[in-house]
Amino acid sequence: MQAKPRRLGLLGGECTGKSSLAEALRTELPACVVGEAVRDFVARTGRPPRVDEQPAVAAEQAARVAAAWSTCPHPWVVADPAPLMTAVYSVLYFGDDTLLPGALEDAAAYDLLAWCAPDLPWHP
Repeated sequence: MQAKPRRLGLLGGECTGKSSLAEALRTELPACVVGEAVRDFVARTGRPPRVDEQPAVAAEQAARVAAAWSTCPHPWVVADPAPLMTAVYSVLYFGDDTLLPGALEDAAAYDLLAWCAPDLPWHP
């Protein structure tokens, strides 16, 4: 029986290199990459989620990571981003911290969380 893959969650604001890093890690680790549920939401609705839609976005991201974790044939699952980012966005954009407790509990299950920030140049 194959061991469950390790989980790496990417954190950081827009345009901090999370997706570029995730794609590079896909082959380098190798890893299964879990894409951003909020991007699909925006593509589907043509707008960012409202505060009342944030819990569903966070739950969708967590469900995607869980599904990948249970089926990924590689040693790593990379969450781009970790569901914690939805909670951070809720605090930042809406002043709503209700998603933080669950998101922090979820984040504690990751093997590694990486904060992507624009102050450090990223090189492959």
